[in-house]
Amino acid sequence: MNPDADEAAAITAAIERVCAVSVTAVSLLSVSLNRTYAIETASRDEPYILRTPIDRESFPGICDLSTEYELLGRLPAEIQAPKPVAYGTVGAPIDGPFVLMTYVPGKPIPLGDRLPETFQNPSARRAIGTALIDQLATLHTQPTEPFEALCDRRSIAEGITMLRSQCDRITDERTQGSEQLQDVGAWLSKHAPTELEIVLNHGDFRPGNIHFQGTETPELTGVLDWETPLLGDPRLDLGYLCFRWHEPGDPTVAPGMIDTQNASDAVREEITSMTTDGLAPFTRQPGSPTRTALIERYERQTGTTIEHERFFRVLGGFSLATVWATLDRSARKTSGESDWGPYIEWLARFCVKLTEE
Repeated sequence: MNPDADEAAAITAAIERVCAVSVTAVSLLSVSLNRTYAIETASRDEPYILRTPIDRESFPGICDLSTEYELLGRLPAEIQAPKPVAYGTVGAPIDGPFVLMTYVPGKPIPLGDRLPETFQNPSARRAIGTALIDQLATLHTQPTEPFEALCDRRSIAEGITMLRSQCDRITDERTQGSEQLQDVGAWLSKHAPTELEIVLNHGDFRPGNIHFQGTETPELTGVLDWETPLLGDPRLDLGYLCFRWHEPGDPTVAPGMIDTQNASDAVREEITSMTTDGLAPFTRQPGSPTRTALIERYERQTGTTIEHERFFRVLGGFSLATVWATLDRSARKTSGESDWGPYIEWLARFCVKLTEE
């Protein structure tokens, strides 16, 4: 996508001022909590990636851009992540901070994705699962001292309180699944275990934030979006990842339970797909490691015994539902309508089912 000409000019001026390079092209890649751009220069074959924030303040636990920049610079080489290049300010019409980082080759695995055709085989699925858990274990065994001044230290109970407060603030009678979300939040508060240990958590460790490349064997090339780092229990990241790992015998939410009366055909189809295939369909297919296998591999690599696995999957789902509800509220505030409702309700009802296991 081509950005507005004034945006491109402002970004070009900012980068050339801070980095002393010649910018040859600016492309807008995506717009979510940030605007993300590809920056081509005369001196490099690969582009740089630039991010500038839009609405980080609406989401609890998200750090500012300068913190993300500093954190990227302190990550050890064993953690596959973008390398920070520069931090600065872009002038009008953006008028905000930016972080420039190196390009990470490959592509993520979006929610609901069935993997590229070359990875649709048992060995590739196995490689993806093991690469994900290996990288998470490597992250969680890093010393925390370099990140003490950058990241919030948050207990399990404090994190639940933060999410429940956000849920109370952004849900209303128009939010589908709000009653179920309240029930899940109360269950989490009642059953919160004590901390195991404190590690550096990514905070949003999922296939959609991780790049893979390769023709037949997937290679993990980078963990992206270090916006929600925290020092806390390692099961926070692990449960958030395992929440997406669906297996035969997991609870299901029948599409008929979800209010899709005002939804588009595309939304109805996705809700049906979520019911049959889960949030990450490749995790249910031959070759993909089971949740038990992932956790056992994590335990071997970290020396940590994982208990209360179901609780942390529920917490991961509740965290995701809170993000979706925030996006729903923002969309309704901006345009008066939103497609997020059925997704939130499905997620909330699925979490309720998990609490009843």
